[in-house]
Amino acid sequence: MKLTVTHIGLAIASAGLLTLYGCGGGGGGSGGSSSTSSILTTGVVAGGAPVANGSGYVLDATATSAAAGKIVFTTNSVGAFSVDLSGRTGPFLYHLNGVTSGGSPVDLYSVANATQAAGRINITPLTSLVTGYASGSSGAQLESTCTATWANCATLLNNVLLNVSSATSAVLTAVPANIYTQFGLSSGTFNPFTTSFAADHTGADALLDAITVTPPAANGGNFTVTLNSTGTSILTVPTTGTPGTKSSSTPTPTTPTNSELVQSANIAKALQQIDTRVSAFNALFASALPIASDIQAFLDAGFMYDSANGTDFSNGIINSGLKDYFAPVGTKFVIGGLAPYSGAPYTFGNPDPNLHFDSNNCVDEIWVNSGRNGFITGMMKLVNATPGASCDGGTWKFAGNGRHYATAYVAPSFLRFQLPTPQYRSGLNLITLTSQAAIPLYAKITISGPGITTKGAESATSGSVDIVLAHTSLNQHNVIDNSFYGSASLNPYTGLIEGTEQILDCGSVTVAATTNGNWNVPATTSTPCLNTSAAKAGSDYVITVRDSGGATLEKFNQRLAVAPTTTIPTSWYPTITSITPAGNTITSSGGSANFQWTLPTGAQSIQVYTNINDSGIRTLLNIWKPVGNAATSATITIGSLPTHSGLPGVPSTNTSYGMVSSTLNGLMVTSVLPY
Repeated sequence: MKLTVTHIGLAIASAGLLTLYGCGGGGGGSGGSSSTSSILTTGVVAGGAPVANGSGYVLDATATSAAAGKIVFTTNSVGAFSVDLSGRTGPFLYHLNGVTSGGSPVDLYSVANATQAAGRINITPLTSLVTGYASGSSGAQLESTCTATWANCATLLNNVLLNVSSATSAVLTAVPANIYTQFGLSSGTFNPFTTSFAADHTGADALLDAITVTPPAANGGNFTVTLNSTGTSILTVPTTGTPGTKSSSTPTPTTPTNSELVQSANIAKALQQIDTRVSAFNALFASALPIASDIQAFLDAGFMYDSANGTDFSNGIINSGLKDYFAPVGTKFVIGGLAPYSGAPYTFGNPDPNLHFDSNNCVDEIWVNSGRNGFITGMMKLVNATPGASCDGGTWKFAGNGRHYATAYVAPSFLRFQLPTPQYRSGLNLITLTSQAAIPLYAKITISGPGITTKGAESATSGSVDIVLAHTSLNQHNVIDNSFYGSASLNPYTGLIEGTEQILDCGSVTVAATTNGNWNVPATTSTPCLNTSAAKAGSDYVITVRDSGGATLEKFNQRLAVAPTTTIPTSWYPTITSITPAGNTITSSGGSANFQWTLPTGAQSIQVYTNINDSGIRTLLNIWKPVGNAATSATITIGSLPTHSGLPGVPSTNTSYGMVSSTLNGLMVTSVLPY
């Protein structure tokens, strides 16, 4: 039944390297894999920020099958991991695809034989680069080749391991010497695979804060390393496009200026200061709600966030009547991790830069990814008016996102329906909220980007869809501007809108001659849908706010952190243990929905949601409520239900649905239970 799926709202050269990846370590000598009875790999997964509570795996290439060779591990809250490979033979390919705690998508690889695996193996953009150079391909291409021809996987990885020592040496030698100096690293001892570090914005982690490593877009392409401070390329690393064959070409460096390096190092210093500042802000919500003046002390004088100025924002946070901004006790705000660009509105062209430096090369403005309880929903600007000559002074303040009209963003949705046989579904939510103050209401939002298309052009790689915004006090979730997704005319209950922002994958949309259940009208070739193969992590979407005449009011960009096709372990979902009383006991005068649920280890709660429907599966009320990060229970108060002549106006058995959303590894996942 479509209703169960679509009424879900909110809903990152040296002698030293030879000690492990040289002849003595087995990687550069024979390249063979020795069988070791006790093998425990430890390391850190990070890409400018740690991958906290991330789910990764190791492939043992000599197992009987790819499935048998997959050993799963989970990182902790600071990105550290350990995985027991005892009794395995190797060679091993390490992989983690996920989101850093700073909200950046990562797809990271490392490689080792059995001897090397019994020690430290980091998984970072730099290990991905060296693995790719040694293999002549991206990590994804290497893994795909391995799993497609599993019988040859061990030989392939052993060939790669033969190249790792020379590949590491070539890359580290090519890195400009002034980079090691700037980040306090030694060119004689630093090794991306084995150097011990913590994800704390210092040393090797500061270097990861300062750079972006981009893998080749196609076979035979180049890895590139750029400085986040200026976008300047400092290293190009070629591949052959033939997995298992290291390129005969050497990496090509470009030496950055001292000013560029100082700026790059100061990014890490700023992020470290921001982490401290955000911890102090979150402490305000630890055991009670703060007063408005406490919140305002953290806000810049020019604060503006989705139409709320500093006063509106601080009052809204502590006022449950303004649910757009309401944050209960225990809320943890995520404000950190360098955003890919400015999240501010723009009129023409591309977004502004994500960083600004003062005359001392200190960061005084920075755009970071932001969200709540581990879920990244947008971008936030922070400012530091007086960072000081050494960049250690001043106080960081939150400046908002500068948007005057809209709360709107794009996010993947991952749903589990708690039925006798659980069902799972993923998609893409085009999320909008319509609460506004003291400005003319906008009429619609156009969202454009990868994968958005129509049923008549399923293979199209990009397009646009309109979200119609009808401002009501009872339903703040709006509707895709197509009758298939619902409209006010389909709901006979006055003042309510049936609709959703979730665009369905094209494969689940059927063009039929009859209505689709009680709620939809038939799809046509013009019905919007999602080509999921094109909606990839790192995709950029343009969100345009329009008035009733179609003119642009504001326009801004957002990057998708996770693809909707990502496979989510079933253990990541919260489990709803009860919703009481039963939905069919709610009368026209209203009532309540009392939720109880359990959380997976490392998960944080986000919200509860109820969809109250009549016996004909027509929407009566949609209500959601944010909860604290550690919450496992909540109560939603249900107001009086609307009625209509000739219609029941009250639910019957199992026509209402409750939802609980939580986050893990940067992803929001939702469990759905009829009640």
